[in-house]
Amino acid sequence: MLTNHSIKWLTALFSRSYLVKNDGPLSVRRAFKKSELKKLVQRAAITSYSLRWMWAFRWQLLLEKK
Repeated sequence: MLTNHSIKWLTALFSRSYLVKNDGPLSVRRAFKKSELKKLVQRAAITSYSLRWMWAFRWQLLLEKK
């Protein structure tokens, strides 16, 4: 829940846009969680990938080509 409060604080501080203030936190809430991404790659039988945390409350999933 810290992430949700953080994005609300950041959008309130740095944006005057109604759209950013409302859609930013919603987008973060709906984003994939690390555990969900790991389950997806496991279900797809993908063994060569990297998963890392990125700025703006996002996970980056890179599939490695063999």
